Amino acid sequence: MINTLIKYRLVFIIIIIGLLIFSLGKVSSIKINTDVSQFFPTDDPDYTFYENVNTKLQKDEYLVLVGIQNKDSTFSNALLNNIRSLSNTIKNLEYVKQVTGVHNSKYIEKTLFGSMELPYVDYSDINNIKFNKVRALKNFDTTQNFMSKNLEALFIWVEIEDIINNEQLDSVMRAIEVIKKDYKEIAIYTWGRKYIDKSFEKILIQEIGKLGLWIFIFMCIALLLIFKNPLALVLPLILITSVIILFVGGMVMFDRPLGTMSNLFPTIILIVGISDIIHMCIKFNMETSINQKSVHEATVLTLKEIGWTTFITSFTTALGFFILIISPMKAMRDFGMESAIVVLLTYVLTILLVPTFFNLFKTKNVFAVRAIYHIIWEFLLEKIDRLKLKPKKVILFYFVLIVISLFGMRTINTNTHQYSIPENSELFTDYQFFETNFGGSRTFELVLTSEQGHQLNNVELLKLSNTIHDYLSKDKKVNTLKSPITYYRAALGYLGLDDDSSFASILNERNVKKAEKEFLSKANNTFLFDTDRTVFKFSGQINDIGRDDIKSFNQEVMKDLELIIGTAPVNARISGLDHLIDRAHHLSIQKMVVGLIMIIMVVALILGLIFRSLSLTVLTLILNIIPLIISAGILGFTNLELRGEITLIFTVGFVIAIDDTIHLLSKFQFERKKGADIKEAIDKALIESGKAILATSIILIGGFFVLLISNSYEIFTLGLIVGIMCIVTLTVDLVLAPILILNWFKKYI
Repeated sequence: MINTLIKYRLVFIIIIIGLLIFSLGKVSSIKINTDVSQFFPTDDPDYTFYENVNTKLQKDEYLVLVGIQNKDSTFSNALLNNIRSLSNTIKNLEYVKQVTGVHNSKYIEKTLFGSMELPYVDYSDINNIKFNKVRALKNFDTTQNFMSKNLEALFIWVEIEDIINNEQLDSVMRAIEVIKKDYKEIAIYTWGRKYIDKSFEKILIQEIGKLGLWIFIFMCIALLLIFKNPLALVLPLILITSVIILFVGGMVMFDRPLGTMSNLFPTIILIVGISDIIHMCIKFNMETSINQKSVHEATVLTLKEIGWTTFITSFTTALGFFILIISPMKAMRDFGMESAIVVLLTYVLTILLVPTFFNLFKTKNVFAVRAIYHIIWEFLLEKIDRLKLKPKKVILFYFVLIVISLFGMRTINTNTHQYSIPENSELFTDYQFFETNFGGSRTFELVLTSEQGHQLNNVELLKLSNTIHDYLSKDKKVNTLKSPITYYRAALGYLGLDDDSSFASILNERNVKKAEKEFLSKANNTFLFDTDRTVFKFSGQINDIGRDDIKSFNQEVMKDLELIIGTAPVNARISGLDHLIDRAHHLSIQKMVVGLIMIIMVVALILGLIFRSLSLTVLTLILNIIPLIISAGILGFTNLELRGEITLIFTVGFVIAIDDTIHLLSKFQFERKKGADIKEAIDKALIESGKAILATSIILIGGFFVLLISNSYEIFTLGLIVGIMCIVTLTVDLVLAPILILNWFKKYI
């Protein structure tokens, strides 16, 4: 196999160049998908219920909410003119169905001549526009959707056609943003599912570019610090560039868009590609410069010894990503699958490129280690030798760290916020505005469904729905509540019947039919009820107080509703987009433990087959479970949020960290098979593999710490925790591993 790789290296190069040319032509067509539906738990019963309800109700995903700040809480002529002008300009956009606000809404006024429909804002005199503040506040049950109670914020609802494609939706969103800029005299904010998706798409594109650039800069600096000759950068740079082009080209060819976690791909490619290359280059240099082997002999020895080990490390790393397939989130499943492919692609390209480059650079010092790096390594090796003389103190130190970390693990924060928005983004400013002025940025949804043979517009069930509406309205957490009851109350008001306070008392079959005739003339199907009146939705806003607190609140609501509903033929259920995302995060955290156990067992089986030694397998697992525990403890002590997307840090961190341990113990076992005693074998493994382990650890730690510049909370947290995990793993591999081998595992190896 190795001789074949060397013999046909030019053929492989030609094939790679051909694939690169083909992929390069595809790269510009890559798409990005930030649709929130990627985070839905598609196998969860709550998702099935949500989809079933959505087939009966009008979708609210294509509603865009435009907020206008009104600092002095008085509606001036200029403000009201701007609002009407803004509304009309948006209404004239292609694909916009309707624009609604207090400026074009009406109320019923009883007069001697009967009921009259009057506007809240009278534009009859353009120089003296009148806003009926008293009536708007009196009818706040209806007008709360268009203004805050303190009148410091106004809201315009924009309904977009839900049959348009992604490009058409992009054009509408861009047009709204352009229109907003034309009204510099008023502060305008935007919210809504599609707006959030498009905003995250822009943020993601910026993140990929920024992180890719800084990781590239860091990689060049790190390699120049490790290797003496700048030519040593050629192979890593070509490898990384080739992997990115082939991967992106492949994604386009198979019509797969980049997902919300795509800004991690540069780091993953760096980790796998550079780690493998460094081990091979240092080994190749050692064989040519120190052992005076020919280039051909050194290449064969490098591929034989390091090539097999890097295959194992790449395979286990790929498995760590592949295990994400058990995640309830499609975004995580896709990321895991794509990352596994990236890892294996990087390994294959490394193996194919190495023979050519090793033969190309026949000068024996191209991959020579820089003197300063050698000095640092010798200094560390001396410290390691001293620590090996104090085994009890070293073991006690790690034991104390583990105990402290176990306490930290108990405080891990799962009370995460719904939105992880970069604070320096326009989207975050929008989020703060609606969180403060609209009653919250999250949506609370309760769905009532009638049992078979019953309809919710039955008089008694309408009274029950009215009771539920009042119960939710009185709760301080739920704001801007709207439900079918809002329609019935408004319709009865239009008909000149009694006011809302006596709503239940005036309900009878005749009045219900009158009310339905009134509002059905305006809308046959709405966002809040279906045509058969078997589904009622109660929708309100709630502050982003944290998922655990929201869960407790939902449980409290459902407990109270059980008493309110009693034996009525009605079922109540919490639903909605935000609830589904909460469920996905909760299930992701649950599956994280399952995934971690699975990958540990799979890695243990693989190591058992490779090492054919139970002791070395157990030792490897012990050495790499320690960084997991310490990292989890740090996550707890720092009070960083354990979000659903961050759960991958433990499974992925484990398989990334275990790579260097495998390199060290493989070298140890290799020396043992050559006849070396335990001390001689571990010393030689430290000297030869340790230098490469330090280099790869610098790359790993630096690569993950580069992620700290990310504006994404998830990426920042992942970079910090996995970076710390790599630091702990480095100390465990170079300090604790030799001590455990020489003191505890000596008689078993």
